[in-house]
Amino acid sequence: MVIKLIQALLLISFISSAHARLILDVVVIHKRGVDKSMVLQSELHSREEVFEEKIIKLVKSGLNIELSAHYKMGGDNIYGPPSEVQIEGAILGPKGSILKKISGEEGVVRLNEERKLFYKGDSDQLIEITLKPYSI
Repeated sequence: MVIKLIQALLLISFISSAHARLILDVVVIHKRGVDKSMVLQSELHSREEVFEEKIIKLVKSGLNIELSAHYKMGGDNIYGPPSEVQIEGAILGPKGSILKKISGEEGVVRLNEERKLFYKGDSDQLIEITLKPYSI
């Protein structure tokens, strides 16, 4: 009985250690006064471990950025995690309105590679989001 319990615990520990953890580096650069002679720039750097159904919420200069990520299934990987990550989310304005939606092919990023997304608002602002997923 004790041996079966030990074997079960070892099996569970091997299975849990075999799953790759997904980490997402996010850099948000918010520039205001882009069309004028003076530019005010602010940055936010974040490193998040992504779990299933987890929403990453970042707030910068009155903007809310909500992101979720998961491994994109399919492809040619036989062993290890898939080589692509699907990122979905939105940039929300100060009043909660959606400024830019992130989905589809725009949100597909290969592991260890960067994807830059841009939003140019009508009020002399530019938002640059850099996404870099990797697994450990």
